Amino acid sequence: MSIFGGGKGAGGKPTAAEERRGHPRTPVILQAQIETSSGQRVDCTVLDISARGARVAVAEPLAKGEMVTLTSADFGRSQACVMWVEPQSVGLEFVGRDGLTAAQSSLPSILVVEDEEKMRDLLRRMLERASFTVMTAPHGREALKLFREHPVDLAITDLMMPEMDGFELIRELTAQWPSIRISTLPSSHSAAATGP
Repeated sequence: MSIFGGGKGAGGKPTAAEERRGHPRTPVILQAQIETSSGQRVDCTVLDISARGARVAVAEPLAKGEMVTLTSADFGRSQACVMWVEPQSVGLEFVGRDGLTAAQSSLPSILVVEDEEKMRDLLRRMLERASFTVMTAPHGREALKLFREHPVDLAITDLMMPEMDGFELIRELTAQWPSIRISTLPSSHSAAATGP
């Protein structure tokens, strides 16, 4: 049984975790185990739990953003994302069936269009650290292709790019998807051309 699923304990009665689930933040102490994405298993203690996540005491360090599996005899197995890290505890947010945490699914998805690879990668990493779902493209043609396959809420685009520049991309996106939000990046090419 997972934290999302229903089920009954012995004799058809709800388990302790199921009874606590109706309360927004119920203090609890449960022995559990975390399995990291690398397969490492870490014993832990669940300090409090809700339908959205849990605060867990751990002796081993975990990384913010790391995907883990939390397992306990009381509530089964649940996929989770490490949302915050303190010296001896972590905050976990349970992951839904779509693979996203509640925070991620409520944040806009973003398409970053930038021809300079280092800048594109920097923007992607910054936005992902803030829990956004991010796709990237090196130019407008690739951006349109990605957008048709996976529409996003926001496009952040450079203006001066090869193959299809940001101006043409903006015209195409707004013509086909009028509700898309678009933000432009200052172009290092135009700043270099005008000089100090």
